[in-house]
Amino acid sequence: MRDTVRRKWSYFVDYYLLKTVIILAAASLAAFIIIRVVSGGDSYKFCTAVIGVTLDSAQSQYLSDTELAALSSAQGVEADKDDILTDSDFSLQSDGLNKLQVMLSNGAVDLIITDEDSFRLLAGYGYFLDLGTVLDDEGMSLAEGLTVSAAGYLDDDNLGFEDTETGKGPSEPYGIMFSSDGGQEDNLVVAIAASTENTEAAASVILSMARETKETAKEGSR
Repeated sequence: MRDTVRRKWSYFVDYYLLKTVIILAAASLAAFIIIRVVSGGDSYKFCTAVIGVTLDSAQSQYLSDTELAALSSAQGVEADKDDILTDSDFSLQSDGLNKLQVMLSNGAVDLIITDEDSFRLLAGYGYFLDLGTVLDDEGMSLAEGLTVSAAGYLDDDNLGFEDTETGKGPSEPYGIMFSSDGGQEDNLVVAIAASTENTEAAASVILSMARETKETAKEGSR
């Protein structure tokens, strides 16, 4: 009897223990994030997720100032620094994607700043708004030359179970290149989260970033 139990335990350890630990860890992370969002543990009103890139101090300060101005204008009341959050605790190689998915499903992310490869991956999941549906003609004109297009998510009920809808949608301008240093060497892409509840403020930030990138590029070429 003991040998049978020992063999069953050994079999479980060899084939199922690691998978079980991973599933439990992912479930715990999702539950933790949901509790924080639903319970109002975070008092911020505007969140930017920074994924796979690092903002320097000047870029971080510019982002904060721009978000505060955009949020104040959108809500008609002056925002303060506690109203905004820049969350860089993401890693697409570990549990960061699960965290992002949970936050997006709860409307807890407004902007995403990432590198171009990650941008295309996330666009394929349908995580961004098409800028053409958010910005007016004047805004799209301002962003001209900076927009980055990617294939989105294909929502098609005719696809079979074995087919994937990720990255099979039409290519749309989901983001813009951003640099506060006068060029595009930083390879930062900024996009509006598809589930944002702050579309007006997020669009305002995007336009400010486009304006900043073009103005600093012009100054750098003199």
